[in-house]
Amino acid sequence: MKVLFTTHPMAGHWHPLVPFARALEEAGHEVAFASTPGACAAISANGFHCFPVGADETDEEHRARTASVEHLDGAFDRPAAMWTRYFAGLWAEHTLPDLLAIARAWRPDVLVRDLTEFAGCVADDSLGMPHAAVQVAAYRPDLHAAIAANLDRLRASVGLPPTTPIEPLNVAME
Repeated sequence: MKVLFTTHPMAGHWHPLVPFARALEEAGHEVAFASTPGACAAISANGFHCFPVGADETDEEHRARTASVEHLDGAFDRPAAMWTRYFAGLWAEHTLPDLLAIARAWRPDVLVRDLTEFAGCVADDSLGMPHAAVQVAAYRPDLHAAIAANLDRLRASVGLPPTTPIEPLNVAME
């Protein structure tokens, strides 16, 4: 089986996927990652093939992104800005075309994505491929409504209908 992992370029997003990728390789499966060119260098240094998708942030873009969120409240506003502007916004828009091309050419059987890497969930729906999402950060069901319009725009860009809203998990704590 061929498994394609999709992730953001920061190590905190791709590194938690490494144990899953290693276990799949040890079980005899073919594994590859897809991330920005800069992240591919680090991922490849860990022994995995990595397809470059999207673009690396320039130093100027990184500074502008950091400045745009540093004044926001850290509890909700900062994550909401990251999810809407970048994870399900700019980064997903830049990544999706490359990711679709790679998936069509490499033909993975399943896609495994970092939970906040949203181009992967649109690509798998577009190609009719199963996928799994790995939670690498705090679960934020409160942000699902905030990204719905962005996900619908991404889906429309590849001819998919709007998605159904994601229902928050109801977890009973005892």
